[in-house]
Amino acid sequence: MDSDDIFSAADETIELHGLDSILKFTRFHPLNKATFMEGLELADDLKSDSGTILYPNGTEVNYERIERLLKFRESNPDMNFNFKIKRSERLIRKFRQEIKERMEYLLSRRKKSKLTRDLMRNLDNYFNTVVDKVLGEQNTTLALYKMRFACELAKTQQATRYSDYAMEVAIFSLALATSEKYEPVLGSGEDMLCQFVEAGLFHNYSAVFEIDKLHDIPAKERPEMYWEIISKGIDSLPSLEPGGEVLKAIKNLCAYQKGERGFIAEDKTEALSNILVAAEAFLQKETGLFADPLDARYVVDKMNVEVMEKHLIQRLGELTPGEYQRCKLLTPKLSAFCNEHYEEIKESTTDKARAEGKVKEAVPVRAGAPKKEPDKKEEAKQGEKQEEKPASA
Repeated sequence: MDSDDIFSAADETIELHGLDSILKFTRFHPLNKATFMEGLELADDLKSDSGTILYPNGTEVNYERIERLLKFRESNPDMNFNFKIKRSERLIRKFRQEIKERMEYLLSRRKKSKLTRDLMRNLDNYFNTVVDKVLGEQNTTLALYKMRFACELAKTQQATRYSDYAMEVAIFSLALATSEKYEPVLGSGEDMLCQFVEAGLFHNYSAVFEIDKLHDIPAKERPEMYWEIISKGIDSLPSLEPGGEVLKAIKNLCAYQKGERGFIAEDKTEALSNILVAAEAFLQKETGLFADPLDARYVVDKMNVEVMEKHLIQRLGELTPGEYQRCKLLTPKLSAFCNEHYEEIKESTTDKARAEGKVKEAVPVRAGAPKKEPDKKEEAKQGEKQEEKPASA
């Protein structure tokens, strides 16, 4: 489904194609009048196929008039309508309010989770200001509303999870960028923080319009097709004016899915790309976008190992890049597994990093493993035993 098949927006109008589209757009329900979106006004005459004017320019599109059109179509089943709606600030405010309320709901859920509430805590200082600025652009608000509208029109059940997913990636990206570890490095300028939100919100823009097509193929083939659609659709994003850095980050995110790692850096030059990749990688596994959802603790530990393999964003400071570290949030089962397969894990992380000259020679001691007696000759040379740093999640 092309995005313009949903609705197209010009400077002064929004055009919807077909009666079914206006029904969804206005949230018309034959048994619940309260859900109807009031305040819409025709920007052009609404005509029948024969050219008869049904409602003239300037007519309010209210519940009763939509109801009459439905009855008219019952006797003329092949009849279709194209609606031109006036693009007003009042209408944009409705869209903006709905989008922000959904983001606030998703954020509130994360704040209630023991695993993510600390990460989300700092957003209280930034969320409203940054999100309001992003949604202050009318074209941005319209594009985001179109994404949600496309998911509501889709035949696939729970299609709205894809638009919710984009919001979650935006929230996590902003949370990482404003966290205690990164805020001192990246700063807190509104324009820069808006880029993290925009990158998350639009990272899967093209794919939401192809949800039904995605779900027509076997589940195992969906990830490849999903990222292919996103990659091909990046060229349509400049009209949304998200900025060159945002487009670059989304391109890097697509490249990451193909195994490209060249953009991963240990400084802030590629911070937008790095954080977008980290946020999307975590949520893709934790929410189960393409498979069964995984426990967040397991995902964090898996990502820690990938960091050691230089597959994800490196920490800025604190621990030496390449130094082996175990996530302190490991569940008992994962802890037992890590103990059982410790040598294999160490070989694929610490030993590899040491061979490349990127890690200290101190060997970490795992929990429950017998400690090796200190070499007294070595102690005499070094003066004292070097202490290892504790692992950090």
